[in-house]
Amino acid sequence: MARGVLGTEAYAAAEKQGILLRPESQEVQRLALGILPLPKTADEHPPRTAGPSHWSRLTATEQEVAILAAAGWTNAGIALRRGISSRTVDAQIAAVLHKLTITSRKDVIAFVPNHQIDRVRDEAAKRPRPSRER
Repeated sequence: MARGVLGTEAYAAAEKQGILLRPESQEVQRLALGILPLPKTADEHPPRTAGPSHWSRLTATEQEVAILAAAGWTNAGIALRRGISSRTVDAQIAAVLHKLTITSRKDVIAFVPNHQIDRVRDEAAKRPRPSRER
């Protein structure tokens, strides 16, 4: 059906891009959420990680902070939401990045377990928007 709608060439191109997605890194969900561009080549992917997710290395508090970070909350927004200092959130984010062995908060979403993806979506909808000064 999809081939009929897209046409043979477009379907083949989409299929090649889809094959590059890594379900174990929640890339399908990230693509659906609009936070992952489609890869054009295998080289655009970070290296695959072997073994179980590092998510279980995070404390419960770090997991909460990681979910907010994955939803696009700023450190200041997380601090306000959780009623803690920005410096504490800075330290928690640093611990999350270290334990997940990543260097960017944009990569946190790849480690969020499937059963928590809806929470990320919900938190993204609740994220404070910057106010516009007149």
